[in-house]
Amino acid sequence: IARDLAGYAIPWWRRKDLHVAVDLVEEIARSEGLGLIAAQVPRLPAQTPLPNPLRAAEHRARRLLSALGWDEVATYGFASDAWTSALGWDEATTIRLRNPLSAEWTVLRASLMPGLAEAVGRNRRHLAQVALYEVGKRYGRGIGDGDTPDEDLQLVGLCAAADETPFYAARDAALAVLRGLGHDAEFVAEARGIAADHPELTLGRIGTLLIAGKPYAWCSELPAAIRARAACPERVGVFTLALERLVRHAPTPRPVGWRSASAPRRT
Repeated sequence: IARDLAGYAIPWWRRKDLHVAVDLVEEIARSEGLGLIAAQVPRLPAQTPLPNPLRAAEHRARRLLSALGWDEVATYGFASDAWTSALGWDEATTIRLRNPLSAEWTVLRASLMPGLAEAVGRNRRHLAQVALYEVGKRYGRGIGDGDTPDEDLQLVGLCAAADETPFYAARDAALAVLRGLGHDAEFVAEARGIAADHPELTLGRIGTLLIAGKPYAWCSELPAAIRARAACPERVGVFTLALERLVRHAPTPRPVGWRSASAPRRT
């Protein structure tokens, strides 16, 4: 090394910025010419990241609902004690915050309903019809594989208008999303045990969407008490899709084929 560097010396005016061996090597490369350094492929192996089915389904669901005229919103992941009581969340599974940001945000939301319902109420004052959806996580103890706190990704949509059929709009949107994700869903006009666990649904107007005989989504309308708390005067349709459970446990979806808008439908 001494022989190779014999012809080089650190000038006195560079003694303050040349301290370690790396600085000297960089200075030599600059003096000899950086263009003489041969271009080489990085030696570290580059591996293509594996596809994430949950993220792919999430992005596709967003595109489908946006194409249907629904608007995406992002609400806070917190809720108040008032919403906890109104929606009947189990205190044993609800996660309370030790240091809440405000007196209104005391727990982590067990569903996306509070923020979405309030968003519908605010927007309905200025718009003739509102159709909002959110892809977000709910939180709770025991909602995963064990009894520890966990999170679950869901897709929830709420719609309100002057007409009297918001239930069917919510049902059709849920069916369209499942169909766009490659699943053939069966609509059953009954609760299938859902009403007991979801006080935010209206009895008599509950439909379950089944895939291979198992429920992965349901649709209904918000009860009058929930609508009053969110300042929604008219009926509000709602659908909930357990997106994470759908991707992990539902049968493999069929490939979604492309068809031109002008092509005739085959029978």
